[in-house]
Amino acid sequence: MPGLGVLSKFLSGSLTAYLAPSNIVSISAQPKIGSLGQSWIDLLDRVVRTGTPMAEEGSECLGAKVCFSAVIQSDAVLELFGDQQMIRDMQKVFFADGPNALGHSYAHLMRGPGGGNDFQDIIALLRNEPWSKRAVLTLCGQANGKVPCLNVIQFLVRDRAVQVVYFARGQDIFRKFYADGLCVASMARTVADGLNLAPGKVTGFIGSSHIYHADLPAIRKVLKRGRNFLTGKTPTANSGPRGSARSTSATAQRSARSVPSRPPVPLRTRSKVSRLKPRKGSA
Repeated sequence: MPGLGVLSKFLSGSLTAYLAPSNIVSISAQPKIGSLGQSWIDLLDRVVRTGTPMAEEGSECLGAKVCFSAVIQSDAVLELFGDQQMIRDMQKVFFADGPNALGHSYAHLMRGPGGGNDFQDIIALLRNEPWSKRAVLTLCGQANGKVPCLNVIQFLVRDRAVQVVYFARGQDIFRKFYADGLCVASMARTVADGLNLAPGKVTGFIGSSHIYHADLPAIRKVLKRGRNFLTGKTPTANSGPRGSARSTSATAQRSARSVPSRPPVPLRTRSKVSRLKPRKGSA
């Protein structure tokens, strides 16, 4: 029975043995995963429709689950409707120690299983123990009452790819969810590159998926335009951000531009959504 022999190799072998052609085993079903932009519009719509009051500030959904591909190619939804400055600022929050418009940094708060924050301990662990469930990056506060929005990011080698699962105590879905998502996807690609594997999917569990009342006018505009775009309706001359006109088919036919794994680089766009004043420390 070849399955037992393969299993023994998995339990005692290295990543090389795990990936040997003779050992290819389907670990779990891999349905087609949507884009980060589509996940953003779907979750934003869910919070608007089914969210419950969050004090006097806004509304929220508790315990939401999201799933999107870690391979970020020319995401037209984010290019058209995302705040590109927020994307750049969030990358500084996660990957740089210097000041940024959001007023906080996670770079020095991240710790892998070996205490590092450069993903090398995670890569080393998964290279030696591909079935490990201990390849976890934690983001801890500094005992000053402040806690990062994202708290745990787990890296798993499954289906011959690097899968990521994260938990967030709370995410501002309109302003920051997609910017966080791009950073997590970049982490997945960094680890995947270090293991010579493909990046898989990102699954997120969010304690509080919330929006703020002050953002509702802008949210409704993005939802209307985003739904039209995802259903294949061509935007009118005034339907895009800042009145940009770009047909769905033209955008879809553009050649894909992969976002590099390291260092993270913001998506380049031709059109930008109106600049939103960042909320420092909110999520």
